[in-house]
Amino acid sequence: MPPLPPVPGRGRVTDEYLEIFRELGTGGGCSYSGRYARFSDVLFEPKPVQKPHPPIWIGGESPAALRRAARHGNGWYPAANNPRFRIATPDDLARGLGDLGAACEAVGRDPGELETGFFHTAMVGGPRAGPLTGRPDDIAGDIEAFRSAGLDTLVVRMQRDELSPTLEAIDWFGREVISLVR
Repeated sequence: MPPLPPVPGRGRVTDEYLEIFRELGTGGGCSYSGRYARFSDVLFEPKPVQKPHPPIWIGGESPAALRRAARHGNGWYPAANNPRFRIATPDDLARGLGDLGAACEAVGRDPGELETGFFHTAMVGGPRAGPLTGRPDDIAGDIEAFRSAGLDTLVVRMQRDELSPTLEAIDWFGREVISLVR
């Protein structure tokens, strides 16, 4: 197998490997000939239970990640941790979903085929300082705003420095916030 390219070229390797995963998950005697991988008559068994293959979720917020999600993904999963392509608010997410929609249209794909998940990396709770902070009704409103922006799944950070405060935060969220968003 050829050596991996420098970091700027690794997206092309990722795209090729995603094509390989699909081929292995759906084909019989699989063959593939690409720039970074080549094989022929490979038997890959057992086949995945999910049909036609396990869902492929693409993470990332950059234009390249959005293009990859449009071409290869069943879902898009950004996280609020990329300083160049920041997604931290429902408006940011809506903008990202708009960009994803444009990337889907560019490859002839319906953007509605992709699920969306989002990892909000800032800690939930505490004094109002942005999305998912403040009083329970503030947080519930933020969750609804993310849902209205087009989000299917929201993952939040409840972890504190120690176990006891983490468990208390989880309990508080379950009692005070979840009931407001159901």
